Order: sequence, then C-alpha cells, then structure tokens
Amino acid sequence: MNKQVLTGLLLIFIAFPAFASIPAFAEIDEDQDGAISMSEAVAAGISQRLFAELDLDKDEKLSPEEYSILPQRES
Repeated sequence: MNKQVLTGLLLIFIAFPAFASIPAFAEIDEDQDGAISMSEAVAAGISQRLFAELDLDKDEKLSPEEYSILPQRES
C-alpha cells in the first residue's frame, strides 16, 4: 500500500508541472499568422489528437477562439 501511495504522489509531482500553465496563444503561434498550425501545436506539446478535438471547424489550424477552449478542458 505504501508503495502505491508513494508512486501516486511521485506521478502527481512529475505530471503537475506539465499542466501547471498553458502557454499563451502568441507563444505557440511562431509565425505570427494568427493561427496555430499542427506543427506549432505539436512543438508546444499539444497532441495531434487534442489538436483535432480543438479544431472545431476542421481547417487544420487553431484560431484564438478554438485555442481558448484548452484551459476549460484542463481544469
């Protein structure tokens, strides 16, 4: 039991920083074209699956509005 608790706590402390802060849209939009491409998103640590879920209009880029959904999903 103690090993399971310790393992759980370690995972929390390791995983928490990954979700502690979500980068600002402008930080991910490297080319400053007003949209986040798949390659920009993946470079920022957003999975292709999550990108596809956030891309509501399926235009293969995230608008600021679509990206703003992310903090709601993480909480």
